[in-house]
Amino acid sequence: MTESSVWSNPKTAAPVENGGQTVDVGWRCLRWLLPSVVFAGAAAVAVWYVLRPIPPPHISDFQRITFDGAPKRLLGIDGSRLYFHVFHQEGIRQMAVPSGVSEPIPIDLPHVELLGISPDGSNLLVSPALRDNKPEVPISIARTIGGSVRHLVDGVSAAWSPDGDSVIYSTVDGNINLIRGDGTGNHRLASIHDGTVVDLSWSPDGTTIRFVVNNRLWEMSSNGRALHEVLDDWPASEFLCCGQWTPDGKFFVFQGTETKNGDKTDQIWALDERRSVFRRPRAEMVELTAGPIPWTMPVPSKDGKKIFAIGGNARMELVRFDSKLQRLEPYLGGIRAQFVNFSRDGKSVAFVSVRDFSLWKANRDGSKPVQLCGPSMPAVQPRWSPDGSQILFTSVLNEHYTTYVISSSGGSAQLLLPEEVGGQDDPDWSPDGRKTVLARNGRNGHPSIIQILDIAGHKLTTLAGSDGFHFPRWSPDGRLIVAQADDTLSLKIFDLVTNGKSILQIGKSTSFPVWSRDGRFIYVEIYEGKPAVFRIPLQGGQPELVVDLKDVRQIIGDGGRWLELDPTDAPLLLRDGGTNDIYALTLEH
Repeated sequence: MTESSVWSNPKTAAPVENGGQTVDVGWRCLRWLLPSVVFAGAAAVAVWYVLRPIPPPHISDFQRITFDGAPKRLLGIDGSRLYFHVFHQEGIRQMAVPSGVSEPIPIDLPHVELLGISPDGSNLLVSPALRDNKPEVPISIARTIGGSVRHLVDGVSAAWSPDGDSVIYSTVDGNINLIRGDGTGNHRLASIHDGTVVDLSWSPDGTTIRFVVNNRLWEMSSNGRALHEVLDDWPASEFLCCGQWTPDGKFFVFQGTETKNGDKTDQIWALDERRSVFRRPRAEMVELTAGPIPWTMPVPSKDGKKIFAIGGNARMELVRFDSKLQRLEPYLGGIRAQFVNFSRDGKSVAFVSVRDFSLWKANRDGSKPVQLCGPSMPAVQPRWSPDGSQILFTSVLNEHYTTYVISSSGGSAQLLLPEEVGGQDDPDWSPDGRKTVLARNGRNGHPSIIQILDIAGHKLTTLAGSDGFHFPRWSPDGRLIVAQADDTLSLKIFDLVTNGKSILQIGKSTSFPVWSRDGRFIYVEIYEGKPAVFRIPLQGGQPELVVDLKDVRQIIGDGGRWLELDPTDAPLLLRDGGTNDIYALTLEH
């Protein structure tokens, strides 16, 4: 017999005779090793599966549902029906998905706004849509089929509990309260003193409540404990709103601003909250949409497979009413400018960029633009001094309104009232340039007052009878100041010579008032009901129609609705010539 080395390859080793039987040594070794190898492999696969990185959620498909292009607000879903509001149309509309056919809900409440939908889809939380600078409004319950409403409580923001038995709501003083749907058991859960609580949302399992304060996302347990911020690294200057959980609780989707190359675009983001024994929630956020198209107001479907959202292709342009052609025409090349204001000689213009709220000046025709303040000091309501050497403006950062003055030649902006605290808003110059007028403390539910600053003596006095009024504007002759009521339904004229006062009852919500160059008229935009620009004769008489805006899609800037006149008293507005529709986004994970 030929010898065989013990180091031979077991697959080629010679068989060994044993008691008359032939035994394959190599196969015997493999037979014992195979179960161990299989087990080890299975264990490795199991460990890899458990510990592998969780694939992030992403959007795999887009389906357009509406096709009218009109500006909309997506409000909620009850399973098969979407609820939304179309600007310049009163009330709430409902639409069966994916039919694209909508109809209004006949709710007995004028200018109604939807705050929430009960989990079973039978009831709505509603409030007046026109808040008229009032942070707290009556919150009522209405049936989804329409009809009468039942007042529940006054508040700012509200949301249903997952079981549909209770409602959580916020108040102007920073409290977060809980009340049963029948109006009983009202009690406080927590208090926030850093700003107004909005966008309340309750997790599907009922354990967590989230909300937004000053563009910061917060959460607490459903009993009001463990109050803390969720996104510590979210930039304070970036907008955040409209957060909701998917029904399975795996993701929290919200609208947030994305800034790239200086351009701000609203996009949809998600917090991945999937859990298991060996996994913890992802620490980083996931951007679900990206690119130049803004996506807003995400609403998860009831099965969690889709996210409904507003997809827009905004095309904002500055327009001027041409009285000869009787239509609005692009002005200054249709630049994306708001809060336009002309110098007294009409040769220069100051404006705020729609893109980033930076402050600019330019020649009257828009040529030779010069940036005076960057986006780190977001500006609204610039006003030229009578001699053209300075510009007043309000800076808005984290809901704090402060008035500054800057040289029209450039340089550093200076506080108008460096030693004063509280809101400072709506500044304007006296025609001789010796005084300024501004509104004070008119935010977060506090009534406005109007104060006049004597610049030389640095003396600040309150205008008698100005409680509850804001946006003061000096008449060209310096004798009168017109101001808007906090509810936007009336104007008050203050006579600085006789100390007399008169009220102009409008009865409908208006934009800020603007004087004509000769001081004979006050221009306002009425945007409640049938929107239009009117001028009101100072000597009495009926308001005169100037521009019918029923077919005009306007942009309301973050600083509020505004109207301005060019040096010929032609109205200037910001128009949206883009499209705005509802889409169904397929969520994959």
